[in-house]
Amino acid sequence: MNLPFTVTQTELSDLLLNLSPIRPVFIWGAPGIVKSALVQQFADDVGMPCVSLLGSQLAPEDIAGRVAVKGRGGTVLQPAVDLLEHAADFPKNGPILIITDAEIEHDLKVHHEHAFLIPEGKRLPFRARGKVFYSK
Repeated sequence: MNLPFTVTQTELSDLLLNLSPIRPVFIWGAPGIVKSALVQQFADDVGMPCVSLLGSQLAPEDIAGRVAVKGRGGTVLQPAVDLLEHAADFPKNGPILIITDAEIEHDLKVHHEHAFLIPEGKRLPFRARGKVFYSK
C-alpha cells in the first residue's frame, strides 16, 4: 500500500508517533528542508536514540559493520521501492541501498541498480540481482 501525502513540520511529530509503530514511514523531500533535524527532535521528544545515515555519502561496505538490523519480520518493501523509483525528484538512475532484516516479500522487484544490507547469517528469500552485504 502506498499512501503518499504531505504534512507540515508540526504535523510530522504526530504522524510519527501514531503511524510509525504500525507502518514504516518514509520521509521524502528536497535537500535542506530539515528532515533530519525533525526526526532528531522527534527522537529526543520520545527519549529514543537517533542515528543519521546518509546513503548518498556512504557506500554499503562503509556501514556494513556499524548497523544492527532489528525487525519484526514480514516487512513489505515493494511500496517504498516503487515510491523511490517513480519519484520525480529521485535520480532516474540513482542506486538504492535496501537495509533489511531479510524477512521480506519473496517477489521484490527493484529496477534501479541496488544492493542489500542484511544481518550476517540471514538469507534473502530470493536470488538477489544486486550485491548483498552483511552486517555483524
